[in-house]
Amino acid sequence: MRSAVFDAANQDPIGEDELAAVPEQQCPELRFKPHPSLRRMDFQWNVAAFRRAIDEDKDPDPPAKADRLQGWIMWRKGVDTFWRSMEVDEVVAMDAMIEGKSFSKICAGLLEWSDEENVAIRAAGMLKRWVNDGMIGELVLPD
Repeated sequence: MRSAVFDAANQDPIGEDELAAVPEQQCPELRFKPHPSLRRMDFQWNVAAFRRAIDEDKDPDPPAKADRLQGWIMWRKGVDTFWRSMEVDEVVAMDAMIEGKSFSKICAGLLEWSDEENVAIRAAGMLKRWVNDGMIGELVLPD
């Protein structure tokens, strides 16, 4: 997986300025194309902790199975590869973004974890992090 992330096509990710330039009335139907290096995966075993220990030249803990799947993402920014776990609501939002769903559909998917008053704020916070981390390759504006 790490080599696929590193070898993915080069593309400049969008920046906050590009996102801020989207007219407010177009935001609900705005879609996002992930950066070509972005990969989403689920682990039930302590794979990430095991890999982290190896990367840090430490002895890893023995394999251990978790009670539930843990969502992870891996991506490249420049020549550096990054990876991290996600909370369940971010997994749902990330999967919706990767599937090409609109911002309003991403928000609708988050209603299980956020109330209607706060769902757009939670989704916007995730989106801002994804943009700052270089995970979004392109904005797709509605016609």
